[in-house]
Amino acid sequence: MKYICASHGQMASGIKNTIEMILGKQENVYAINAYVEGRDFGEELRNLIDSFDAHEQVIVFTDVFSGSINQVVSGQMKKYNMKVITGINLPLVMEIVMRQAPLEDSEITDILEQSKEQMIFVNSLL
Repeated sequence: MKYICASHGQMASGIKNTIEMILGKQENVYAINAYVEGRDFGEELRNLIDSFDAHEQVIVFTDVFSGSINQVVSGQMKKYNMKVITGINLPLVMEIVMRQAPLEDSEITDILEQSKEQMIFVNSLL
């Protein structure tokens, strides 16, 4: 299993860093910060995925459904063995990374539903 966080700006690195702070070093989690260093995001994504074993499942987390990051990633879904999840939050990414095993679509859907419950308007509880 390989996991790629891809975002506009530094969000991807922030998620990776926070996951490693909580779970320890994660050799199979990668971050691509797009549009911050003048590199071509699509090329960077393809080079990273090409470095993986062709049969390994790859889960790519993106920040915004309608954003350019998600559009580029989605355009690569047929070429690579990857699942794409967008609109991510930390509990979602952590839950999937902690599984450390290939996931069926139904399992990902269940995890997505559970992660939505982590978004809480605290003022309404107090």
